[in-house]
Amino acid sequence: MLKDEFKDEPRARLKIAEALHSGVAAEIDEIGNDLAELIGRRTLSPALRGHLRALLAKNTALSVHLREEILQLRGLDQQKVAQLKKVRELTPLTKKESEILHQLNKALTSKEIAAAQFLSQATVKSHLAAIYRKLGVTNKTAALDAARNAGLLNLK
Repeated sequence: MLKDEFKDEPRARLKIAEALHSGVAAEIDEIGNDLAELIGRRTLSPALRGHLRALLAKNTALSVHLREEILQLRGLDQQKVAQLKKVRELTPLTKKESEILHQLNKALTSKEIAAAQFLSQATVKSHLAAIYRKLGVTNKTAALDAARNAGLLNLK
């Protein structure tokens, strides 16, 4: 009887750990977006921009590590974890690409995303092409699957 009560304990612990990791990683990603935006401002001195870039690199490394732990908690194949980790380290999505990816997850068309983002359809398609390239996929379905596995859709 006692065994039955704790039968789902590992699953519950996994959900708690995953939720905590996802929440922290989401906050770190927001900080990274803010840092990237600051770095783009030309009014900052080159020295300050250099410091912000170093901070952004550390921030990105921490986010990647947390996401890697989430994928391991989910029991994802180590090769797939390494591939998704490489994507996040080498080619993180821009803030706009992330926004478009989230809208894509809501099953919006390119035309609807363009209207919502006040962009042309050609610009949305360029962002989608960049998303596909960064995730190593060739279509929307595969992009959404890869993004879910990498924890990119848990942010909003």
